Amino acid sequence: MYFVQIFNAKSNISQEQMADIYRRLADGWQKVWPSNKLIGFFRRKWGVGAQPDYLAIWELPNAAAMDEWDESWERVKDSMLDIEDEFWNAVEMVETKLMEQVDLISGEEARPNTEAI
Repeated sequence: MYFVQIFNAKSNISQEQMADIYRRLADGWQKVWPSNKLIGFFRRKWGVGAQPDYLAIWELPNAAAMDEWDESWERVKDSMLDIEDEFWNAVEMVETKLMEQVDLISGEEARPNTEAI
């Protein structure tokens, strides 16, 4: 199961700032919910293609991980609130999706090639 975030940085946020904000967000997120693994953080290259400018892909053990976020937020919010606020104040046009991988290769375990994204 994959949790996908797509978004733009606000115009006053540089690429370096966005990378630093997301790095700190991911570090905190993975400490609090270690079963959630950041697969990759991607930026649109040279303005090619339509928006959004950023894409993050997280691997989750299952859809129940989202329930775990809600159930444990009160317990973990003190460690996450500042960086969550910083992220949400730095971005716009945020979309999130919960997706599952489609096995196109019969009988083999398919693994996403995130380098191509």
